[in-house]
Amino acid sequence: MRLLPLLVAALFLTSCAQQAPLTKEQAATRAAIDTVKPLPPVKALITVRNMSQRDIMVGVRGPETQMISIPKQARRTIALPPGSYKWAATAEKTETQVGNKDFASGQQYVWDFNLD
Repeated sequence: MRLLPLLVAALFLTSCAQQAPLTKEQAATRAAIDTVKPLPPVKALITVRNMSQRDIMVGVRGPETQMISIPKQARRTIALPPGSYKWAATAEKTETQVGNKDFASGQQYVWDFNLD
């Protein structure tokens, strides 16, 4: 029973002991670790498909803005940073369609349009 108080006291004193000063190499390594920036989010990969019988234009505005021209019955693949986007799609002699779309980091999407 006398050993337990001595062990607790030794652990307490050890945890309060001063650490040796860092060497130049250790200080440089610690500084480099402290300045490491996190990686940017992985872009979402979106395949935009035009199911129409006419060429269309799709515009997206959010963390990044892009205009995409897609010939009839064709597809385009784009990469966008994750986030919320406003979009508009139009074709000759059709009404413009608008909406909102969210894209998550590193995900793949298929986005279909039919403006006939």
